[in-house]
Amino acid sequence: MRLDILNVMNDRNYVDFNNSPLDPNYGRRSTYSTGGNAPRTVKLSAGFSF
Repeated sequence: MRLDILNVMNDRNYVDFNNSPLDPNYGRRSTYSTGGNAPRTVKLSAGFSF
């Protein structure tokens, strides 16, 4: 069993980053749009192996 709690503090989730390695702004936010996970998300997962 595994319990993940995402974005507990309800902070912004920036989603648009500059992914071009040749651009001098590589890795920086290209816009200030938000998205991603909903605030205060709880995810429960289970698995097994044999």
